[in-house]
Amino acid sequence: MLVCERVGIRRFFVQAPDAEHDALHASMGTFRDSPEVSFVSSLAQLLDAMPRTALCVAIRGNLAIAPSQLRSVLASHAARRGEVVELPVGKAPVGSIAVGPLDRLIKANATGSVQIGPIGHLPYALDGLPDDVRAAELRLARDLRNESYAKDAPLARLLDRRLSWRISYLLAHTAITPNHVTIASTALGMLSALAVRAAALLAAVGRRRSVPGLDNNRRC
Repeated sequence: MLVCERVGIRRFFVQAPDAEHDALHASMGTFRDSPEVSFVSSLAQLLDAMPRTALCVAIRGNLAIAPSQLRSVLASHAARRGEVVELPVGKAPVGSIAVGPLDRLIKANATGSVQIGPIGHLPYALDGLPDDVRAAELRLARDLRNESYAKDAPLARLLDRRLSWRISYLLAHTAITPNHVTIASTALGMLSALAVRAAALLAAVGRRRSVPGLDNNRRC
């Protein structure tokens, strides 16, 4: 849901059997008490809550995704308005991201959809395999640099991002938190400033001692 919010999605409907609603509600984190989140037993119930032609995004499966993937699917749909554009995930597939009018999304299995190919390392479907979590984490880390690519300076694209995602992936499996990294980088910056200042003072002292005749003038 956080990823969806980043691309401008504000209203959420979660389809699940009635017996699972309480457990899902307890696991929603910051969205637990949000009035913008509703549970439904069937997607057909959405027709009573929203216009049939409302543009919607349907995410099926347990997927690891990034904002850039959602934006790409939305951009593909913008060129095919009125259709359902779908990005299948997995070989079966075991999940998908689809964009289209609400009524067409509900009937997509019957009416068909325009399918597009995968984008980068994501989305990734977690389907219960032992290595799923680590594989999803690695793909998310690799795809991080794509999220800011358009805004990054050339040096950041060519060097910084290629290093930072590897460091982030390694630190993610330690007790180090983002706050620790911020404190360490701030401390390093302050120490660097002190080192530059100390070097400048030492250089000034060295120049003063090397001035010819300075000691003789003091004796006079």
